[in-house]
Amino acid sequence: MKMTVSDDPKYQDWLISIANSRLLFNTIGELEDYLDNHNIHTNGIKRCYNTKQKARATFYDLSVYCDKLTDDGLDLAITLKQFERASDFYQKKLSRKKNPEKVARDILSYFYPLWEDEKYTKSMLYILEEIEEKNYSIPILVLMLLKAWSGFESKEGDIKDFTESYDKVIAFMDDITKNSGYFEQMPAINEAMQELHKTRITLLSHVKFILSSYSDFSSPSSIYELTQSVNENLVDLDIEGYWNEYGGKMSRSDFWLIEKSANVGLYFATKYNKKQNNIVEKLRYVMQIGKITKGLMVYLVHPKAVKHLVNGIPYDEGDHCYYQAERLKDLNDVTELNLKKSYNYKGWDNRITLTKVTDNKLVDDYQSVIDNCNIVNKYADLEYEFKLNMHAITQDAIYIETADGERFYKVPIDLEESFSKLTIDSRAGLIVMNSGAQYIAFDEFMIYIPVKKIKKYGIEVVDRIE
Repeated sequence: MKMTVSDDPKYQDWLISIANSRLLFNTIGELEDYLDNHNIHTNGIKRCYNTKQKARATFYDLSVYCDKLTDDGLDLAITLKQFERASDFYQKKLSRKKNPEKVARDILSYFYPLWEDEKYTKSMLYILEEIEEKNYSIPILVLMLLKAWSGFESKEGDIKDFTESYDKVIAFMDDITKNSGYFEQMPAINEAMQELHKTRITLLSHVKFILSSYSDFSSPSSIYELTQSVNENLVDLDIEGYWNEYGGKMSRSDFWLIEKSANVGLYFATKYNKKQNNIVEKLRYVMQIGKITKGLMVYLVHPKAVKHLVNGIPYDEGDHCYYQAERLKDLNDVTELNLKKSYNYKGWDNRITLTKVTDNKLVDDYQSVIDNCNIVNKYADLEYEFKLNMHAITQDAIYIETADGERFYKVPIDLEESFSKLTIDSRAGLIVMNSGAQYIAFDEFMIYIPVKKIKKYGIEVVDRIE
């Protein structure tokens, strides 16, 4: 006897939900085009995929498409299971709420508490506790509350223009995440705004990524965990020396000098641009290099960013940019860096193609430019030295050496709860800027204390470690 889907209804049910909820495609026509089956709108899923083999194969095809559409961020089967559960909960507990956007904010403030403590009604608190206890998908609930997603068993039909709903949700998330305090606009928000395929599944993918990124900045402790994760993937390359954007040959009078710092994966990348009258403009970026799934990520930080960071001012797009290094064949012999911008940050080149200069004469020419020309650096005051000079951690205090090396800053261990995670190898010490400003820095927690304000924080200057 021929096996039908009734023997294993899962795939057919999922296909029906994908079609009816317009999860992957905004219209049935688009779904039919992708599956090369133009009978779905007339015959329905059950007739078009009436065997287990057909339903399973079709679901597999759509799963691969989902992976591609969301950069492997969403597993379609898991998403559908979460969707079904969240949809049922939404219909029973949330669908009749008078102010669904307020409910969405309450849910986010409860599970991602980056702003002041919210006050919840007794009934709302019961709902929040049930969401937590039964592990319903928060992103899906938020999308349903914002009317961007329909129910699991929806039959609302084609979506004529999803852009308005999509943009409304991202604007809502942008407003929420401005409370992080570290970015004027989260990189994940910027990426979501550049999405070309605006569908319900891509919107879910972005909302999940936004919330994940947001939670990474929820507290110094979370920042520490994030930093540790990033640091594990940092990598040193043999890239010190002169580079240019002209195939390593002399073509124009601008070039780069890459220098290694004392920390793994951290470099200074300085761009020199020779002008008239023997004037050379200098701009030094901090460059961080780490491994990612698809190769290397190169993170460039503009010198003005450090001023924003130590003063608690959120980063803006011009402060930093992520690039992906393409076509790297051998990490042990890197002579080209083909950098493609990962996020659409304003003020940064879409591509930077650098080639290492190996011609000795050209190397000497570049060095001569630095030695003999008038170097103009309008960000000179923002350049700095980070002295990793934490000397001891005791039960009561952390000891950071002063700039002259003769005394110590005694920082109370209970000044910040997350300081309990510090080890003697942590990135803690003193930032000394060219301007003369100094900061006691706990870089992994993004905590920077102006030396001139240490009394406010109960920090003493002592002669010895006690």
